[in-house]
Amino acid sequence: MPSAEAMRLFVKILEEEDPGWYSRIPEFINPQPVVDIEMHKPKEEPDIVPALTNGTGTSSIPEPKTISENGSSVETQDKVVILEGLSTVSAHEEWTALSVSGQRPKPRYEHGATVLQDKMYIFGGNHNGRYLSDLQVLDLKSLTWSKVDAKLQAGTSDSAKTAQVSPCAGHSLISCGNKFFSVAGHTKDPSDSITVKEFDPHTCTWSIVKTYGKPPVSRGGQSVTLVGTTLVVFGGEDAKRCLLNDLHILDLETMTWDDVDAM
Repeated sequence: MPSAEAMRLFVKILEEEDPGWYSRIPEFINPQPVVDIEMHKPKEEPDIVPALTNGTGTSSIPEPKTISENGSSVETQDKVVILEGLSTVSAHEEWTALSVSGQRPKPRYEHGATVLQDKMYIFGGNHNGRYLSDLQVLDLKSLTWSKVDAKLQAGTSDSAKTAQVSPCAGHSLISCGNKFFSVAGHTKDPSDSITVKEFDPHTCTWSIVKTYGKPPVSRGGQSVTLVGTTLVVFGGEDAKRCLLNDLHILDLETMTWDDVDAM
């Protein structure tokens, strides 16, 4: 086995058995960027930058952007660092932690997530090596978390039987219209082929989608993309954690699988 593949499998197993291992690694202090300053340099007159013309004879100078620093406004060009004495003001974009309310979901990975009607849904995933089956929703307007009491509809619509959804991880959530699909994923009792589930937010019910054609083998960690009314599924890992590179499409109008012989 190649060393890179062996290391990848080792880290994957380590994360499933001990998700907090990385936090115990000693932290290293990242040095601050060094700013070269020439000492005792005589004062020079500012260079005159020629104006750029836009072909009409008029000058075209990029509009400065205004950022806020310590309550005051600073004008700067896009993605430019300004030196003010020995301090720096950066105009680069930064991540910002949002203030949310409600009961936050358990930390997890290999979950599925999608946005539908101003809400972000998160389904399943892996938590401390245990597969999850819960469905959580974040209202993107109020930034409030809540749990959806979802059931799995068994049988036909005439016989209203419901059951619990099987825990899974490595699946994909794809929104389409006013519903979304859960495609593939690893489970404790894997099936031979890919399972497609459909969730209706109005009834809070999952249902197993009946498909036609030859479905792909079961897998997790695949790539799923919605193109028009077609789902494009590529790669992933099968039940034995072997890497796949096959390409399949699912027509959502006829629910028919078809494989693609891609080179």
